Amino acid sequence: MLVKSNKKTIDEAKALLASARARLALLEQGDLEESKKNFEKALRIYRELDRSDSIADTLNNLGTVQSKLGDYSEARRHFEEASVIYRDLGRRDGLANTLYNLGAVLSKFGELNEAKRRFKESMKIYRELDDKSGVAGALYNLGNIFSKLGDFNEAKIYLKKTLDIYSKFEDKHGRVNTLYNLGAVLVQLGDYGEAKTRYEQALEIYRELGRRDGLANTLYNLGTVLGQLGEFGEARTHLEEALMIYRELDDKGGLAGTFYNLGTVQSKLGDYSEARRHFEEASVIYRDLGRRDGLANTLYNLGTIMGQLGEFSEARTHLEEALEIYGELDDKDGTAKTLNNLGNIFNKLAEYSEAKLHLEKALKIYRKLDIREAVANTLNNIGAVLVRLEDFSEAKSHLEEALKIYRKLDDKYSMAGTLYNLGTVLSKLK
Repeated sequence: MLVKSNKKTIDEAKALLASARARLALLEQGDLEESKKNFEKALRIYRELDRSDSIADTLNNLGTVQSKLGDYSEARRHFEEASVIYRDLGRRDGLANTLYNLGAVLSKFGELNEAKRRFKESMKIYRELDDKSGVAGALYNLGNIFSKLGDFNEAKIYLKKTLDIYSKFEDKHGRVNTLYNLGAVLVQLGDYGEAKTRYEQALEIYRELGRRDGLANTLYNLGTVLGQLGEFGEARTHLEEALMIYRELDDKGGLAGTFYNLGTVQSKLGDYSEARRHFEEASVIYRDLGRRDGLANTLYNLGTIMGQLGEFSEARTHLEEALEIYGELDDKDGTAKTLNNLGNIFNKLAEYSEAKLHLEKALKIYRKLDIREAVANTLNNIGAVLVRLEDFSEAKSHLEEALKIYRKLDDKYSMAGTLYNLGTVLSKLK
């Protein structure tokens, strides 16, 4: 009995030592592989000793390390086993933490409804245990899941509840992450004024914390929101600061997106030469990154700017490349808007038959997509081309249909322009 007792004591000591080494490797050295190896060793010993509580704790720790290593399948397996043991033992704290970790892993797999279920159960237990930090973490993750599911109103509710808890605890890291995500949700809801407020609050905290990546991303998003609000000067200031930080961080994706948005802002400010420069820089990076969606959007805008500058042949080149990529991506809206712009460019180049052909293709897509304003604008553009082709009867038909849609949309500005064009056509038909 003494020998068995000594062996058991030695095994327990070995397991404790392996667990301690695993934590040391994780927390002090950041050596995930070493941490994993030691947790696996501890787990083997605890299984031999049939120590259920220690098995569950080690499975949870091992799952956490495997998540950090990106091995989500193994992490999931370990968290699921741990949750079963914690339930059997009635260990509510361990169960809450494991369910929380399992929810995070399920999110990585895109199993959002399953993840939501685990986070909700963990939140319920955290509330029973009066664990405010746990409740806040679960609320935060639930807010992000609702956002991914497209339920932005529900996401807003959960993130605001999270913010209340983090504000009471003066948890700046938790608060700033929540403010940032809440800003993104408010943008999706079209509440740009409130989004601006949240991003400005996040910006202040990121500056205090010295978190350069978060600062750059918030400046970028704030610049984008200010652009939506028509505050283009302020938008440019924030985007230029974001650009400077992305350069420091060598963040190519951030640089490309910021160059693109700066191009959009400069275009709104009427500075087409600067807009062109920024779009050109964005296009180079998107090509390097292989980001076909970003490249197509940039080429489209670059083509539009070239048209504004009167460089119609260059505009055509960029728009035709954008059209090709949108086709590859099966982006119907991108294809339609590019066909529309190409039609206008061909009109400027006095290639009226080509202009009509491209505009009619755009119109067909917009009708299928049922984008009424775009249908009306394209009808108007076709009407202008038909006037050039002296087909006044067809021009009249297109302009009258455009006018009918503008009336339904109560778009008085467009109605006025269409009525003017229609008057010109009717005078030709007399």
